[in-house]
Amino acid sequence: MLFQKFYLLLMGAAAALASDCQEEAAPTWRTDRVRLAGVLKRKEGLTYEEFLTHWLSHGELFKTTNMSKSVLRYDEMPINGTISQMLKSTGALTFDGYDGIALFEGNSYDELLGVLSSPEHEEIIAPDEEKFLTRNATIIIPLDFATILDRDAE
Repeated sequence: MLFQKFYLLLMGAAAALASDCQEEAAPTWRTDRVRLAGVLKRKEGLTYEEFLTHWLSHGELFKTTNMSKSVLRYDEMPINGTISQMLKSTGALTFDGYDGIALFEGNSYDELLGVLSSPEHEEIIAPDEEKFLTRNATIIIPLDFATILDRDAE
């Protein structure tokens, strides 16, 4: 009887271990969402701190617009100059001379590009960008993506 209980316990542990070791489905490129990244350079004459302050208020301005409803997520990511210089000293390529990355996530490129070309963008957002960005230096990168690791979703 003791042997039988031990055997069942052992088999249960083996089954649990086997289920933990089963392969998860391979990641795939998402087809339900896309991202646009804008690599930003601050306007000449602004300090980095002034740029960051204005950029945050610019995000708040963007949220008040109707066109923002076409954006699922918007992140402002300042480039850390100290770490960037450290990486550059090791031979790494960096976005030297750039100050931040704006990341937009949406359902499609058409929707996100529609935001950038909308009359509301030209009337409200572009004039504000002129106050803190060198707009003609912005690098726009369209990004497809696959989520490989998301600890928040676990």
